[in-house]
Amino acid sequence: NALLDVLLNGLAVAADIFPQVYVAVAPLSLGLASIAILVLLLPRGFPARWLAIVPLLAIFLAPAPRPDRASAWVTVLDVGQGLSVLVQTSSKALLYDVGPDFSSGFNTADAVVLPALRSFGVGKLAMLVVSHADRDHAGAAPALLDEVEVSELRLGETVAALRRAAVSCHKPSQWDWDGVHFEFLTASVVEELSGNNASCVLRITAGGASMLLTGDIESTREQQLINSDQALSAALLIAPHHGSNTSSSKVFIKAVSPEQVVFSAGRNNHYGHPAAAVTTRFQQMGARCWSTAYHGSIRFHLGASGVAVDQIWGGGRYYWETKRYSSPMATETCSNLQSER
Repeated sequence: NALLDVLLNGLAVAADIFPQVYVAVAPLSLGLASIAILVLLLPRGFPARWLAIVPLLAIFLAPAPRPDRASAWVTVLDVGQGLSVLVQTSSKALLYDVGPDFSSGFNTADAVVLPALRSFGVGKLAMLVVSHADRDHAGAAPALLDEVEVSELRLGETVAALRRAAVSCHKPSQWDWDGVHFEFLTASVVEELSGNNASCVLRITAGGASMLLTGDIESTREQQLINSDQALSAALLIAPHHGSNTSSSKVFIKAVSPEQVVFSAGRNNHYGHPAAAVTTRFQQMGARCWSTAYHGSIRFHLGASGVAVDQIWGGGRYYWETKRYSSPMATETCSNLQSER
């Protein structure tokens, strides 16, 4: 078993030297790796036993999967009553919000976001967007910045705990990564924005299909966006303010006309998110609705074929329960997602 000992000792040394390195491995690959390890454990003298190390190296050295050029993966992470959305292009990654932290020391960067980044093979963020200063969006950002290299930081408003150079997302800005277009939608009077309405609004277009990230904007900011004549239509909408009745006005929903809507909210949250009136409004517009409280983390594919649910993780009432959908085209009606409160 000397060869296996060398392999295990090497992995232990690598873990000490590079504690933040995580190898993304698909479930099927893990199964093959398990078989290879069992072969290595066979009695000495078994013919060509050592050859089992070859598939192990191939599995663990293979690059993490990435979306094709001009398409994007959008993963709404289940951070409870908060928000964190990862957007990946073929070579870049953007994180919009990081979720909450708590006085106990628990934070969703360590518990959810960092493990997700590692599992997706994301070792660096081209941009971190912190929509505004509310704790359920910005609370875990310091913990994330302690662990991950971030090339650029954009803020909707000052976040006292973030002591590094940042640029306001309210300055007109648009750019392209790998054939995917990004644009911050700005307000006409930035000085009047504060609190929820200071949230960064980011529109992303891949292959002709768009998505809209809105933070916690309320109906007044929604109306400003409508009046600005900026393009708002989006096949995928991350519902403003977790589905609060202060947001997602009828005129805004009509302007965006989303096919798919995601509510990022905690199970049995005491705010009643998403509000029944809001889910009804989306239902009347014919949208399909999803909720992290019910489904867990959800990944969408955005590209030339439009927007489609790509994968779903979790969604059980307790952490040991897992819901997985047999079809990536699984749909939900908005009326099923009213808060359980």
